[in-house]
Amino acid sequence: MQQPRIWLVEDEQSIADTLVYMLQQEGFQVSVFGRGLPALEAAAHQAPDVAILDVGLPDISGFELCRRLLTRYPALPVLFLTARSDEVDKLLGLEIGADDYIAKPFSPREVCARVRTVLRRLQKFAAPSPVVRVGEFVLDEQAAAISWFGQPLNLTRYEFLLLKTLLHAPGRVFSVSS
Repeated sequence: MQQPRIWLVEDEQSIADTLVYMLQQEGFQVSVFGRGLPALEAAAHQAPDVAILDVGLPDISGFELCRRLLTRYPALPVLFLTARSDEVDKLLGLEIGADDYIAKPFSPREVCARVRTVLRRLQKFAAPSPVVRVGEFVLDEQAAAISWFGQPLNLTRYEFLLLKTLLHAPGRVFSVSS
């Protein structure tokens, strides 16, 4: 299983070091950016699983960075970790799309717990795998095909739907009416 990729965009090195240590101890792969623009450049090639952003970055506002990242990756979980703790800043961060807003000073363990929570929520709504394996049956819903022992089955539409229903609920007994 691949480690979740966390991007930490934080210009204070001591804070970044503490968080990197804690996140790595939790099994996350962490990339640190001391400025926002390098994170945007990296986002052109690959998205993180979670982005943790400071608001007060030296080159670009964390709010603007969040907007740009969410324009490219609308489902990207974003957490703000910042010294700006005014209600207006918190509301702005959440309204532009952040999933959480943590004010400094903070607990590194709490940040890790919030990252795990966001990832858990994301996994609940992840699209199911289009390929289902039950015993020697392989169901590919996107291709509308079922194979048995590696051999494709030539099924009518009704047979496909019936077998698909059975494969999604192995061991369940269905009545004729259901």
